[in-house]
Amino acid sequence: MRIIKSEEELPWPKKGDSIFTPSNKWQYNACFHFTHEEMHLYIDGYLRAAEILVNSVCRSARRSSYIDAKVYPILFLYHHHIELQLKNIIYKGNILLNKNERFPQHHKIYELWLIAKKIICKVNENSKDRRPVNIAEKVIKELATINNDAEGYRYPYDKDGNLLLKDIKHLNLDTLRKVMGRITTFLDAVSEQIYVYLDYKQEMENNF
Repeated sequence: MRIIKSEEELPWPKKGDSIFTPSNKWQYNACFHFTHEEMHLYIDGYLRAAEILVNSVCRSARRSSYIDAKVYPILFLYHHHIELQLKNIIYKGNILLNKNERFPQHHKIYELWLIAKKIICKVNENSKDRRPVNIAEKVIKELATINNDAEGYRYPYDKDGNLLLKDIKHLNLDTLRKVMGRITTFLDAVSEQIYVYLDYKQEMENNF
């Protein structure tokens, strides 16, 4: 099949190609299933990928058309990180609070937040400062209002051919980066708090 003048002009499929072939350059080999807390790898991975991508855009001295293309994967990566983190808080929080409830299967982050919020408030029932919780809710609700299940970050149209994300015209990626940095830090702190309490609970149960 003659599409280009020579294979040297573009990277072209070649015999023996396989994406799951380990390399002798060990530093390029990603490892799977090496930790008992694999959820953390997913949570951290989507956040780090979002930060790398948005930082590369914000470091650019001038606006380019690439920003308009990169905004979709950036928003998807942030959205999926928050979804996973909220599900993690719900799952571990229910164990901490001795609740036998099913792991949420949907992708609607505001509905997930409302469940996680109850756990966060219960775990911190002695705290009078609700400002971080209220601010996090405002931002997550804002994300959900634009696109609750992240469909618009993956496709321009829904299954009926209707334009998604039609109510948003502009988004400043530097502002997004800063706000999401604070929200993700807060959610990470909540997750770590629950893990610490779980460890303490299990230690007490083992000793008595």
